[in-house]
Amino acid sequence: MSVVDGLVSGLDTTSVIKQLLAVERAPIGRFQAKEAAIDQKLQAWGDIRRAVSTLRTATAALARSSTFTQSAATTSSAENATAVARDGATPGSVTFKVHQLATVHSAMTSTSVASTSQLTGAGRVAVGVGLQSLGVTAMSLGAGAAAGVLEISVTASSATQAEVRVGSATTIVNRASTSVSVGGFQLTVGPAGLVDGSGKVQVVDTTDTSTVGSLASTISVARAQVLGLGATATPDRRLVFTGLATGEANKLLVAQIDLNATMAAALGTLSVVSEAKDAKIEMGTGLFVTRSTNALTDIVDGLTIQLVKADPTKDVTVDAAIDHVGLASKVKDWVSAMNSTLGLIDTKSAYDATAKTGGVLLGDSTAQRIRQSLTSPMSATVAGGTFRNLQQLGVTVDANGRYKLDEAKLANAIKTNASSVGQVFARSATATNATVSFVSGSDSTVEGTYAVAVTRAATKATVTGAAFTVLGADEKVDFVLGSTSVSVNLTSGQTPADVVTAINSAFASKGFAGVAELTGGAVRVRSNNYGSATSLTVTSSRAGAGSTGLGGAVAAAANNAVGVDVEGTIDGVAALGAGQVLTASSGHASGLRLRVDSTTTGAFGSVTYVAGAGGGLMRNLASASVVDSGLASATGSLSSLRRSYEDRVTDLERRISITETRLRRQFGQMETLLSQIRAQGSRLSASLGTGSTTRG
Repeated sequence: MSVVDGLVSGLDTTSVIKQLLAVERAPIGRFQAKEAAIDQKLQAWGDIRRAVSTLRTATAALARSSTFTQSAATTSSAENATAVARDGATPGSVTFKVHQLATVHSAMTSTSVASTSQLTGAGRVAVGVGLQSLGVTAMSLGAGAAAGVLEISVTASSATQAEVRVGSATTIVNRASTSVSVGGFQLTVGPAGLVDGSGKVQVVDTTDTSTVGSLASTISVARAQVLGLGATATPDRRLVFTGLATGEANKLLVAQIDLNATMAAALGTLSVVSEAKDAKIEMGTGLFVTRSTNALTDIVDGLTIQLVKADPTKDVTVDAAIDHVGLASKVKDWVSAMNSTLGLIDTKSAYDATAKTGGVLLGDSTAQRIRQSLTSPMSATVAGGTFRNLQQLGVTVDANGRYKLDEAKLANAIKTNASSVGQVFARSATATNATVSFVSGSDSTVEGTYAVAVTRAATKATVTGAAFTVLGADEKVDFVLGSTSVSVNLTSGQTPADVVTAINSAFASKGFAGVAELTGGAVRVRSNNYGSATSLTVTSSRAGAGSTGLGGAVAAAANNAVGVDVEGTIDGVAALGAGQVLTASSGHASGLRLRVDSTTTGAFGSVTYVAGAGGGLMRNLASASVVDSGLASATGSLSSLRRSYEDRVTDLERRISITETRLRRQFGQMETLLSQIRAQGSRLSASLGTGSTTRG
């Protein structure tokens, strides 16, 4: 019902209703003021939470002992090679000559293909990659080849034979075969014979309406594109195939069948744009190391050496030294993050006597507990070492409770003894037994002294052959360790010492993480790493007298060996073993990781774990810590209280809306009633006036 103000009564109805509702709305204003105050507190806690997150990141770096052994790499000739130190890189130096860079294989049609819209004709095109590593030097295509991307592999079938598989098609051939027919392919094999391994070949079917452009876009095992080599007036477009990876093993082979005459001629003869080559460096005199890529990650532990330019006459020296500048920067960032966090807490909790106002967290006990939790580890002291506390490293506290950093003093301390600086900041442990060393601690590890015992020693994956004087015939031995494989061709008449030298040379050139050695006239091959994650497989073309015996009693049969993980206890509780590393899984030592470099079992003394300033702070910043639970509790309770206020306001708004509707209805009814009374009065007046005139 609509209401017109003062139509009958002359009252300002809307104003009257607003005044009545204003009384009803008074509690809403109080609740909204409380919501605004809560929003300010939530904003303050949000700012503190973000500051704590930044502090946690800065602290995590200083809690790791590896940070204080982190190296920075430099090279004597950046034009030939650059280097980057990764986590765990140790100081050291290596010198080499860059003889050859790894290159990608690229080939193009010898004749022009006119344009991307040129038709190919109905036929087939095959592109193979990785076939070179199998000993295959050429490939031709028959009608029986299946379309799609096919796996191609060579595996040992017997001492002298190999199984060649293309997709689902297989054949058994002599390793010395010069030609193999399988799955619609004719493979030409080089003089070295077939080699175990795998590659890929993609077969693309074309139709009478297929174009060079559609063919190029379909190929996925390599990059195919049409390039314009000529001038605008005399265009010369060639179809170019480029490998997806560098290295000899990634050489491309292209074959075609049943294409139209133009395309058959174009693809029938390909010109090499660049050969597929392995990177080759020379270390010392005559020790050549090859890799399929120019990024050498396994030459020096923790270093990535990037080859840039070949120059076999020039020595390149890569030096790795403690990164003093980087370490000082991490400490500076940490102090800055700590001050930012403390500054926020103090500002939000402070009382301004001049303005007589307090911060939104004034008197909040949670804020003070968090502050105390952040600053308590800063007073940590370690026993022994050149430096024992933060003050000796240039980190002190000023009158306002903020931390100051004397950068010159810190830099000098790092240069003097970076390891000792690390003990002040990072988690560390000292062992009473020289074969036990600290790996890492966790946010759960409590400072203390813990006993260590070993019930089973870790072992490497090891294969031992049979004793022999000289090899009675040529022998091919294949080694597989993880994803790395190496084939070694041994020759008749070689002694055990000759065999060890040949195997180690092959391992070094391929980055194989193993070593060969002599034991009792026999050759033994062991992995560099310990534990069940290390699996070594050896296959030999020969067995019996006059052979290495590395492949076992049966030629061409796989001889497998797996390492053993260490088993033992830390603080009397069974620990998890992985390789040589024991990890405490429960109790006060939970998260403590120790390496035991021993082949024997028994008691191995004890270790004393110290969290350091960084490790202690990380513990206090961890999940469910005072800081973490305090932030969660404070924001959680405030959010809950705000929701209750929102609910109250919503309820009041609903009630006020009902009241407003009722008042407007009542005032409308009043105006209607007054209107009716006035109308009745008018009729009475009119009636009375008419009667008086008649009687006169």
